[in-house]
Amino acid sequence: MRWDSSQPAPVSNLTSSPPKNSTSPTTTRLYTKMSSSTESSALFTPLQVGRLTLSHRIVLAPLSRSRATKDHVHTKLAVDYYAQRSSFPGSLLITEATVIHPEAGAYLHAPYIYTDAQVQAWKKVCPVSIRW
Repeated sequence: MRWDSSQPAPVSNLTSSPPKNSTSPTTTRLYTKMSSSTESSALFTPLQVGRLTLSHRIVLAPLSRSRATKDHVHTKLAVDYYAQRSSFPGSLLITEATVIHPEAGAYLHAPYIYTDAQVQAWKKVCPVSIRW
C-alpha cells in the first residue's frame, strides 16, 4: 500500500522502520535517525510540569483553526486532528482558544463551549488527546 504524501501520515502506520517497498521521500524522512547532536539536545529530554512528566520539551501552541460547524461545534475533524498530534505519549498540546459565552465570540467556525452540543463535542476531543 502506498501512502499519499500530500495527506497526513496515518498514526497507526508509524513504526520503527519504513514500510516495505516504500518509495516516498516523506516516508523515508519519517524514519531517518536523528543526528547525535539532536539526540543529546535538552529539547528531547523529559520535563516535569506540575504532576505531568513530558517526554520532550516541544509543545503544540494554541491554534485557531476555524473548522467547527456554523453553530461552533467541533466535528470529527477536530478529534482526528488532536489524536494525530497527541500520538506520542508525554506530549503537551494546548488546544485552540474557545468562547465561553455567546456575547464573547465573533469568529466564524471557531469552537465554542457554552451549549450542550459544544460541550459534548469537546468531550470527544479531550480523551483522544490524553495519552499519559
